[in-house]
Amino acid sequence: MRVNQSHAPGAPDITCVHIPFDDYGSELETDFSPDAWKAGRQQAFKAVAAVLTKHVGQPGHGCMVLVDDNMHLRSMRKDVWHLARQHRAAFVQLYLPCSLDQALQRNSRRPPHQQVPLEVIQRMSERLEAPRPEQYAWERHTVTHSTAENNASGASRCCFEGPVPGMGSQQCSHAC
Repeated sequence: MRVNQSHAPGAPDITCVHIPFDDYGSELETDFSPDAWKAGRQQAFKAVAAVLTKHVGQPGHGCMVLVDDNMHLRSMRKDVWHLARQHRAAFVQLYLPCSLDQALQRNSRRPPHQQVPLEVIQRMSERLEAPRPEQYAWERHTVTHSTAENNASGASRCCFEGPVPGMGSQQCSHAC
């Protein structure tokens, strides 16, 4: 978990917590294993819940939790949405479409003990359930950004430029 705080003059106190799911469970095994992956996901969800519990409702203090995972199945994303809803927090998902070739290239750049087996990535690619905000109301706050240029800074800009579509006055009411 990575925590950053912003203290700009005249701006509200904002804490940004980055929870990369890959960081959880990686210490359990030297090679990829489904059991370690499941245990890591459980740890990561507990971390998200703990951060939300700690920060929601603090007057004059905002918090943004960045849950960093591919969440290729809708049910995985909905679990995060449920956590946000339980804590009365806003929920926005950033969808970064990625081709199978890009995923395989990125996986090859991981340290050997963090590489996901080829067949797992292929299966995830086949089973990917892209967000469908027109069909699922809980996905209506989805921002899609192309990763074709392999440019993470563009994805960051699309998260922080302007309000979330459709949030209106809810934008900052429960920022964490």
